[in-house]
Amino acid sequence: GYSEGKANSTDSANATQLFVLFLVKCLLKTNPFRQLLKQSKQSIESWSIHELITAYESWLAPNGSKIHPDVNHPEYATPECEDPYSAALFNKAGERLLEIILRSLNQRLARTDIAAFIKSVLGIEKFSMKEGLYSLTGKMGPITIQKATSDLYGNHFGTHENYLCLRKKILAAGEGMSKLDKIRMNLLPFLATKSIFSGSGGFWRDFEDSNGPWRYVISPRALDLKTVFNSTHTLNSLPCVSTRDEIWEANSDYFRLHLTYADALMSEFATALSLGTTSIVLSMIQDDFLKGQISFVWEREAAPETVNEEEKFWQQRILNCFREISLRYAQNQNVEVPLKEGMFTPVDAQQKYLNLAKAYFKNVREPIWWEKRIMEEWEFILALLEQNSPELDKYVEWSSKLSLLQNFWNNKFRVSKPLLDENCFVDSQIWHEKVLRAKTKKEETIGNLLLTASLQYGDISRERSIYRFLAKRGKVKRLFTDFQIRQAARFPPLTRAAFREYARRFIAERGWGFRVSEWNTIEIIDKIQGTHVFKALSPFGGDDLPNQIISFEKWFENIKNNIDNPVSSPDNYSPPTDG
Repeated sequence: GYSEGKANSTDSANATQLFVLFLVKCLLKTNPFRQLLKQSKQSIESWSIHELITAYESWLAPNGSKIHPDVNHPEYATPECEDPYSAALFNKAGERLLEIILRSLNQRLARTDIAAFIKSVLGIEKFSMKEGLYSLTGKMGPITIQKATSDLYGNHFGTHENYLCLRKKILAAGEGMSKLDKIRMNLLPFLATKSIFSGSGGFWRDFEDSNGPWRYVISPRALDLKTVFNSTHTLNSLPCVSTRDEIWEANSDYFRLHLTYADALMSEFATALSLGTTSIVLSMIQDDFLKGQISFVWEREAAPETVNEEEKFWQQRILNCFREISLRYAQNQNVEVPLKEGMFTPVDAQQKYLNLAKAYFKNVREPIWWEKRIMEEWEFILALLEQNSPELDKYVEWSSKLSLLQNFWNNKFRVSKPLLDENCFVDSQIWHEKVLRAKTKKEETIGNLLLTASLQYGDISRERSIYRFLAKRGKVKRLFTDFQIRQAARFPPLTRAAFREYARRFIAERGWGFRVSEWNTIEIIDKIQGTHVFKALSPFGGDDLPNQIISFEKWFENIKNNIDNPVSSPDNYSPPTDG
């Protein structure tokens, strides 16, 4: 739960390292740490837990996803997916994976102290307790994991959406990732306004003023943004769009468009709609159908070569649009967005994008199956938003969470006035009133209980999650069954993720060491020649998948033959680009 004061980042780091340490042991049949220490020829005293985890960082989950410690929290990255519904499904599968590991971890921590637990995981009886986790004694737990983009203490986390875009269609000739003029011109108004259906909702305050009032916002992430475009580490710059040029496929035909502006959603419907609508808008940009028809009033044809004062001022005005919608929309659906054609509400701006998408699919190309479905759901949700329908709670997470908190405010705490004023602030006097907790009979402020409920909405455990409580009772729209989510936690989608899992099992069955350092790089380790690298060039499924498997098997056989009959051969191998 939430309590006034500062978050203890050391506790978060320790809990994260314990979690990932246990996760690695659970998801791999062999003990990776014992093998790693043997290979390094170092004693356990010279390793920290963090070094052990990062040294063995790999694609740990059998569904092709990656789970690793990112600063003071665990990060889950879905495998490559070919449509937004698959991506939403594997996003939910991540919650399932984390929950299974966390439940088992908490059971272990309840029965033993931390030192004994670490020894059992590492499989080593004797080592010195020096620093970090090594220095901890006694018991810890239970550990909880919540899906959120902030922790209500001012710490920020990212939910990132990643899209594979054609380089020659998005980037002008000679244009680097630092400019992205087509994205600047056409995508930013869409991103600023899509929070009306993709925001997770939650409480926020200006953390520079520790006594400042709390208010409800529809997109906590919008308040965290510091820049619009930035190529530096996202934790320091907190951009809307990261401009790091990352290539995850063959021949550099595609690049990763890395959108760091997104909220951590429990809603399956909102996740798929957010990914699907953004994909459609990017398709329109790629095909030159969007050419500035919807752009901010102060938008320019091209960005300057360097970040000058004019550019900083431009970025600040863009960020203010994101902020204003998040801060005011819950109580004022008529908040206006300054576009070149005039002032528009967020719903009107989204309707303009929807109308252009209809024209695009009518005049440029036919939509594929998931695009047809997204178009229907996009039109449906905008109609609900236009009417401010009570049905919104079933489809839009910020609305569902706000109704829940309003219900607590009126019924549990017996406050007759509305939870929010016209500017979305909560009454500070009532916020600090104390009440007795029902179970513990301890005094707690109404505000702290509301903050706890807001966090608990996104708890991944079945027992604690308010979202799961609502889903069981049909109060939120579901797209997937529990069986589908369990299957997605066990098996990868038929993309490069399936190839990685096939390669891992193929290598493990033959007793070789295995590591994946990047999405497209597979390393195998033999005791004689060391590390060999295979580049998995295509991220897609279809014919690329069996072709990639055939190339990998041939590559492995060549290495095995060279070890049995040593000859000069390259360690790095990429299969022919023609498959």
